[in-house]
Amino acid sequence: METPEDGAQKKPKVTKRASPSGLLTKLGKELRKHRLEKKLTQVGLSLEAGLSPNVVGRIERGVYNPSVRVLEDIATILGVPVRVLFPNSDVLGIWPGLQIKENLPSGWITELRWRRV
Repeated sequence: METPEDGAQKKPKVTKRASPSGLLTKLGKELRKHRLEKKLTQVGLSLEAGLSPNVVGRIERGVYNPSVRVLEDIATILGVPVRVLFPNSDVLGIWPGLQIKENLPSGWITELRWRRV
């Protein structure tokens, strides 16, 4: 049996990299900007939102795709509407309800659960 000492190569470690111009990267930059304005740490924000301590950092780096519920919780803690986290993007065209506070995605999710769509 061949062991790693015998010359067998180890598998390369795969790390996720964010696209510099991708939506998740833009979201992360905006999240960081608003978090720093509120003088919150990544750990502090994640604990207030009920998330694992490393989740906010992963969102800010653009390597984590948060759910709508997570985005809504974070935006509420930061005191901004969800749409503010998506500047210069077409997210308002995709989710027109984000323009109206009463139509936040959590209402859509609840409605879909009851309708069992």
